[in-house]
Amino acid sequence: MRLGLGIGAALAVGMLAKLNFVALLPGALLGLALLAAHAPADGRRRALVGAGAAVGVLAAAVVVYVGLNTLIWDRPALGGGVENAANVAAGTQAADQAPTTKAEQVSYVWQLYLPRLPFMNDQFANYLPLWQTWFKGFIGLFGWLDTPFTEWVYRLALALVAPLLALLAFAFVRGRSGLRRRLPEIACYMAIAGGLMVSIGILGLRYLDETGNRFEQARYLLPLLPFYGAALALAVRASGERFARPLATAVLVVMIAHNVFSQLLVISRFYG
Repeated sequence: MRLGLGIGAALAVGMLAKLNFVALLPGALLGLALLAAHAPADGRRRALVGAGAAVGVLAAAVVVYVGLNTLIWDRPALGGGVENAANVAAGTQAADQAPTTKAEQVSYVWQLYLPRLPFMNDQFANYLPLWQTWFKGFIGLFGWLDTPFTEWVYRLALALVAPLLALLAFAFVRGRSGLRRRLPEIACYMAIAGGLMVSIGILGLRYLDETGNRFEQARYLLPLLPFYGAALALAVRASGERFARPLATAVLVVMIAHNVFSQLLVISRFYG
């Protein structure tokens, strides 16, 4: 019960702090369901009660929030953002706006992160989101996205990141037996990441339809920072006992340098 109440409170705080947190709920609820399902027989009832408590606390917070919005603050039930995304998903935009089909939504979200498939319409002509939005944004686009590094910095960053990605892939291959044992946990992580990425795509499509401008920015992936940290740790460990400590030191030094030069770039842009 105590753990369930704690999980429910954490989810409620997330929902009330930023409504886009709703994108993380599918993964969290999947985690609750799997925890209850994998509980030992003699603890199954307690697990179900704890999961129910978590859902109850979350539901109570949402009900109170909706009530305040509709009865006191005179605004949409969920604050606006989620309704906008829901309108896109349901194809219920304004009358003067052509409905967005399910196929267009899937195509847009897919191409936002992955290469276009042959049967898809090109949603990003002469623009590669994986490089322009996510990788460059991850390395740094500052101010109102008007303050980038020079191009060679991003190419150097790619040269540094590529070996770490190779080490990460090697870590997954070497530890595949351990991964199989933790598939339920990994499924929760994938649901959390997938929910966030899909929500960014749906909201981005809505914003593009309404304004003609692109909405997506790398900073919207900040909730996935724990996965980033875990990936770095796995990559470093995959280099072996002999090289792990020097590599970890090198990664840390590069990150500190990146931070310092990022700040200097912003200072020079606005105060130089």
